[in-house]
Amino acid sequence: MRSNGTSSLDLAVELDEDPKVHSKHDDECSRMKSLTGFQFCIWMVLTAALGACAKIEPRQVDRIEQQASAAGPVAFASTCNRWDDWDKPAPPFRIWGNSYFVGTCGITSILITSERGHLVIDSGTEAGAEVVAANIQALGFSLSDVRYITHTQEHFDHVGGMARLQAMTGARMIASALARPVFETGFSQADDPQFGLHDPIERLVVDQVINHGESIDVGGQLIRARFTPGHSPGAISWRWTACESQGCRTLVFSDGLSPVSAPDYRWADHPQYLDDYRASIDWLKSVEADICLAAHPSQTRLIERILNDAVVDQTGCRSVAVALLNRLDGVLAAQSAD
Repeated sequence: MRSNGTSSLDLAVELDEDPKVHSKHDDECSRMKSLTGFQFCIWMVLTAALGACAKIEPRQVDRIEQQASAAGPVAFASTCNRWDDWDKPAPPFRIWGNSYFVGTCGITSILITSERGHLVIDSGTEAGAEVVAANIQALGFSLSDVRYITHTQEHFDHVGGMARLQAMTGARMIASALARPVFETGFSQADDPQFGLHDPIERLVVDQVINHGESIDVGGQLIRARFTPGHSPGAISWRWTACESQGCRTLVFSDGLSPVSAPDYRWADHPQYLDDYRASIDWLKSVEADICLAAHPSQTRLIERILNDAVVDQTGCRSVAVALLNRLDGVLAAQSAD
């Protein structure tokens, strides 16, 4: 895999101070566990006492958030279809702990919250960003508390609304070095397998470049970046641990990794990139995760998992990876036969 600035250090982008690079290794789950029980009690008291308040602080969970946690996944499954429009509004819901689905029916966007500010991964299209913003507010969180935004893949259906989301939140933008030119020029780069297929996006300044293996620190919770080139050159998949009263779970949010390309792109003509792509899928196949999410909800069969009460599934990422490898092999075989 191209390192693209690989470092042995974790990048901890502190949400209460300027970003800085430093070494930081600790047990993410235990950090959360030390607070969860106490905070859960406080939440229950505040739910009864502050249900009518107009101002809702990030950790003061009122009834609307409780309802989003309990009914949201089922409402999502009822509202959306397996393959659905990128911009179709979807109800938000709690995935686990402080991690929420705030995207559309066709595009995943994840909100991770903390008392010191929030992180949003992916905006969707420009129209989708409006849905993301509305969903964040529907959960009781303030847009002004979103301190950082970042991406999975750098294609317009997932990041076309990033400039709009930045304008609404004032958040700082974090990107991989290979995705940075896309955000700052508005155009896909020539090494993208889908070069020429995508609409340009509104330009925005990248405030921070993150390297492979580094993490964004969300109030002490580390959200670790894993570069997964293949579907796009600058793609990032994310892994973190979230905790709640029922325990801790490890989540993975992958960029999707599907072998989609422009009609004239031949994977075998780019052997190093193809090797990187296979390495990305191999990582997804072997990574330890309790909850597997992807850039499109359909890529992990999210609706079926919700309806079958199987969102938590330690085999989820492996199943997705096996299907991707089979699909990639099929594309290569078809291209070689031409």
